[in-house]
Amino acid sequence: TRGEKTVEIVTPASCKEESVIWDGTDAVTVARKKGRDAVPECKQFNLDNAFGPECNQEEVYANSTAKSLVLSATKGYNATIFAYGNTGSGKSYTMMGNHLAPGVIPRAVRDIFE
Repeated sequence: TRGEKTVEIVTPASCKEESVIWDGTDAVTVARKKGRDAVPECKQFNLDNAFGPECNQEEVYANSTAKSLVLSATKGYNATIFAYGNTGSGKSYTMMGNHLAPGVIPRAVRDIFE
């Protein structure tokens, strides 16, 4: 493609019909049931990076493409960091964090002005 990077932060599924299967690699499988007794349909996604629930904010920012995108933007390149997922899956926490563990946005602002 045009140089896009995909990063997944694996969190527990929020509904009973869907489950995320992750073996610690950069491949994530989503199993989704369409009906109570249906056989789950599995779909595998290959990503550039995948982070498990045990990863901290620093690991996600430094080891994903976020930091490199921010530094590229300071050199004039276009960059977008986009959070997508189910309600309650951790998008706001990943992007904003808290005062003890700042997320992507505070770390990006820090890197831009350093």
